[in-house]
Amino acid sequence: VCRLSWLSALLFLCLLSENTVEASSFASIFGVRHPGRRSKPSTQRLYYSDPNPDPDLNDLEDSVTTEEIDQVLNELLTPNGSLITNPYVPSRRWLYQQWSDSVLAQSIPRAAWNMWGTTLFCVLLRFILYGELDFVQMPGAMEKSPPLHMPVLLEIFQCINVIWKSMSTLTTFLLVFFVSQSFSFWRSTHEVARGIQGHIDDLHLLLATHVSRRRGAGDYSSEAQFFLQDLTSKLKAYHICMWATHARRFRILLTDKGFSRMVAKGVLTIKEKEALDRQLGVPRDRKHYILLEWILFNCKEARRRKIIDGESGMEQAILSKFCALRDCSAQMKAKISTRTPLPYIHLVQILLDFFLMLAPLAQFSELGIFTVLSSGVLTLFYSALFSLATIFLDPFDNEGDFRDGYALMDLAVLVRESDFSSTLLMKAASILKWRGRR
Repeated sequence: VCRLSWLSALLFLCLLSENTVEASSFASIFGVRHPGRRSKPSTQRLYYSDPNPDPDLNDLEDSVTTEEIDQVLNELLTPNGSLITNPYVPSRRWLYQQWSDSVLAQSIPRAAWNMWGTTLFCVLLRFILYGELDFVQMPGAMEKSPPLHMPVLLEIFQCINVIWKSMSTLTTFLLVFFVSQSFSFWRSTHEVARGIQGHIDDLHLLLATHVSRRRGAGDYSSEAQFFLQDLTSKLKAYHICMWATHARRFRILLTDKGFSRMVAKGVLTIKEKEALDRQLGVPRDRKHYILLEWILFNCKEARRRKIIDGESGMEQAILSKFCALRDCSAQMKAKISTRTPLPYIHLVQILLDFFLMLAPLAQFSELGIFTVLSSGVLTLFYSALFSLATIFLDPFDNEGDFRDGYALMDLAVLVRESDFSSTLLMKAASILKWRGRR
């Protein structure tokens, strides 16, 4: 043990040294680059690849069925009163009843495996130290004299205990901070999603109150009625196709079968589908931008034909809403692709695993067999915190690990609410008359 300790210290000093040949050769063997040395700038371009890419649309085209597509469309189009997130009741009794869907329940298998491994470790160590399998007693409870090497092992475990307690503060702080940052990402994603829905509703409100009307009656003219219906249909198609690019469970709608079923459900017309298919230069997961430009072009033509009333300020307001809608859609893509840097989550995962792995070695000298219980409790709650952070970082369940989790966003609610709001605003502004003074 002493020789290994001296050897470890020597290797550590070699890594810290800058002017010795041994340090440079050791670093070159193990790929360690000293932080004080600057390597030559690389001329090779960086290409990052997604380790979990979106399913290929050609593969989905062959595997998806009409029933699966209809199920997704019914979820998007069928009106109901569901919520975007799972609500809760601030009651201790009610919260304890939700155990089956919690992150704690998902951490139980790992905690059980760690407890089983810690039990084997305690049995083996008890046999090595005392030559018996009566591992229920505390380490220092035996009256007979221990073997000669027992003090050395206990001293090693005590040293590990000091290191582990130092790591405990760092691990707890970093893990809690990681959960906090992940929740901030979840909140910002929800705000952007609601922002997309809000900009669509703003367009419906502006255009429903500024289209041409019949004199005297105050209701929509025939051209305005057709324009608003076409606007509502195209905005709904844009909303659905936009979320199909961000959420993998809606991605099947971007296939040719999905477009055909959207025609059957009235989301698209046959002419619109044919026009989208002719745009071969635009990928299928970017077709929603074509719909957005169609809507903007129709608004410009409607204003030129006096279907939309208002001065230049009205035109500026419409253009700003369209640009804000496009900006929010692009922000959603950027947020999902850059949710957290790889080195950050990599460090948290390794630090957490190393902390839990050292727990039995560090606590055995103080807790004995109760190390099993301590290992299970630590694994249960620390792993649950890490799982909660990963759920917050995947609000649309694109990873597919927590489909029944309670922190996911039901994006279909946004589409249904926007569709209901467009119909409501259109009906609310169907008859508008200037009454003058009361």
